[in-house]
Amino acid sequence: MTANPTNGTGASTTNGLDRLLPVSRVCEILAVSDRSLRRWVHLGLIPPPDVRIGRNLRWRESTIRAVVNGEMETRR
Repeated sequence: MTANPTNGTGASTTNGLDRLLPVSRVCEILAVSDRSLRRWVHLGLIPPPDVRIGRNLRWRESTIRAVVNGEMETRR
């Protein structure tokens, strides 16, 4: 049995595909509350969700990795 590789966010990848992270996981990675995460999106501190299905928001793992690593341009 082989372990899934991780890519800095603590989330694993499968076959090199980007996983979609729910709000709860993004909050864990960024160590913020749900309310703070939504406020940061509104203020442009992090990009909006990559996928929105109804009220369910998802970010690509690579998007959050770029935010954590300071590689993402933000609106200010």
